[in-house]
Amino acid sequence: MISDSKLHMWRALFALAHADLIITQEERIFMRGVMEGLNLSPEQKALLEADTAQSQDALEMFKNIGDDADKDEFFHIAYDLVWIDGEHNVDEEKTLMAIKAYHEREQNGGAATPRILSWISHRSKATGTKGCSPFWTR
Repeated sequence: MISDSKLHMWRALFALAHADLIITQEERIFMRGVMEGLNLSPEQKALLEADTAQSQDALEMFKNIGDDADKDEFFHIAYDLVWIDGEHNVDEEKTLMAIKAYHEREQNGGAATPRILSWISHRSKATGTKGCSPFWTR
């Protein structure tokens, strides 16, 4: 059985895969591999199996990650997951950006840090969107 924090980390990642409303074959393989590789209780396995079929709110799942190490691991895995099919997807990036902005506000006492504000402004001007770029997850 894994911790509640770790379970929510995986649930947030599965929700991130759903952000574009399309689960690719590569994302399915990733999710199956996660479930096969973890020591899950029957209840945890049922939750993750349900999450593969029905999207959850990735930010809400992230908010339930209590362990800082699990939050760090989320961002390291999220980069690979967003690019797992080799395609850029704006919806997945926007979701990841919202989570990153929340995380930075959480670490900074509720205010967005100058770094994230500058980064959002730069990305908006450069791309005409509020999408994100994977460079900040590493």
